Amino acid sequence: MKQQKHAILFSSGKESILSLHRLRKRYPTDSITLIHMGYGQMALFRETGAGMHYAKKYNAVYKRLNVDLAIPVTIMAGKYGNNHVYNRNFVFIGMAVNYCLEMGIMDLVVPFTYSQDVNVDSSLQYLAKVRPVIRRLYPGIQLRSNLKNHSEKTHVLLLKEKADLSLVWSCDGLGVWKDGKLYHCGKCKKCYNFLYETPDIKEYLKKVRYAKR
Repeated sequence: MKQQKHAILFSSGKESILSLHRLRKRYPTDSITLIHMGYGQMALFRETGAGMHYAKKYNAVYKRLNVDLAIPVTIMAGKYGNNHVYNRNFVFIGMAVNYCLEMGIMDLVVPFTYSQDVNVDSSLQYLAKVRPVIRRLYPGIQLRSNLKNHSEKTHVLLLKEKADLSLVWSCDGLGVWKDGKLYHCGKCKKCYNFLYETPDIKEYLKKVRYAKR
């Protein structure tokens, strides 16, 4: 069977790693490229290190694309500093699609999940709105998520499916150094929401380093 080419819009977060784990399991010999976006985020260094680690672990290619969102971040994100830009994934998808076309990759996976907030730009609902636009502009590209139709939390699925959790990086901040190891800060919005609003995470936290608040 001819080897196929796939790419993932990869951030080193929980959803990205679950998406990569599933993709490699389904296509054990195919080419997979991890497309990581550098846009001025505080966690860029940690995300890059984790992305390179997972590329090696899952026999994939790591590729970082850079875009300067410093001004949009300052104007649009307000109190979130340079950690958040609304609708940034629309820009990222466009850049990833162009890279895929250059490399002859026709399957682009975005690790989006269902969200109660339909305006979140990492939701399946958002993907459903963007896909027709991409299809019209780039007819050959398949844009999809492989995280559909599950009711369990991502961290539960990561444990069940035995994905590599050694360098999961979901923190918006720079992290906290302790005993020569870097931990999630435990204070930023992502860390706080996960640690204090998510039940049954003890087994997950044994594998992923979070700082105690």
